[in-house]
Amino acid sequence: MYRCRILCSALLFLLLSLPLWAANEEANRDPGNPLDQGGETCTSATAITTLPYCDTGTTANRINDYPVPCNTGSAAPDVVYTVTPPVTSVLSFSLCGSPYNTALTIWRGCPSAGGVLICCSDNVCGDDACCSGVTLLANVQYFVVVDGGSTPPNQGSYTLNVVQGESCPSTPCQSTCPYPNVENGGGKTMFCLVEPLPAATPFVDSWK
Repeated sequence: MYRCRILCSALLFLLLSLPLWAANEEANRDPGNPLDQGGETCTSATAITTLPYCDTGTTANRINDYPVPCNTGSAAPDVVYTVTPPVTSVLSFSLCGSPYNTALTIWRGCPSAGGVLICCSDNVCGDDACCSGVTLLANVQYFVVVDGGSTPPNQGSYTLNVVQGESCPSTPCQSTCPYPNVENGGGKTMFCLVEPLPAATPFVDSWK
């Protein structure tokens, strides 16, 4: 019983610490740096390491590396993110509000190396994409491909918003940012955070 109390106390301390770790990590980001934006391929994919996550970028002048199985007519350029959750999580990935005709795919493993498609989205919110309520297994690497549909304009600037839960975010990004004086776009970093969740469920708010 004593060992159980010690173990439970240690686990609770770890869970309560997760939001603080993520907050410290984001506080150290340089708001003057260029956009993170997605990488060209799986090997250069931009890592998503905290939740909620919001990033802007562009697919213009990139290469069409990966398919859009739910829109086989698409030959749009794409960029790639990667996420490896430390705990099994239900997340929603949204491109809603992006100014071009977006598509979105999520793969368990890289699509060019036998990856398994777990979500393909096109024209969910207007002509934009959102994969909602996607279950990601703990310690498994996934690749999130920001893509375009078959109808022009199918490349350009995008906003990728990743949140906990089963619903697509209603806005392209959260309304409060750690760097409120940073231009939202125009080549600047935009990383938005919401208020922490209640202490009873801290593990769904942030990762480290």
